[in-house]
Amino acid sequence: MEIKGLKEKLGVSDDQLDNLRQLRIATEMRQAMLMMNVWKRGGNIHSSDPKTVASNRKKNKAAKKSRKVNRD
Repeated sequence: MEIKGLKEKLGVSDDQLDNLRQLRIATEMRQAMLMMNVWKRGGNIHSSDPKTVASNRKKNKAAKKSRKVNRD
């Protein structure tokens, strides 16, 4: 959205506007890359180690199974 006459009133040059546009594009690209990395890790913002995750899931499954056995 552009407001008519705002650029002239503020005294902003075309080079400055181009620079701001480039900065906005670069920021959006960085944000997109961050989101892609988060999605790649399965929604985990912090780094995840697949080996540890697999080990924890295995232990949780065994614990759940033992609780089921203890209930009966």
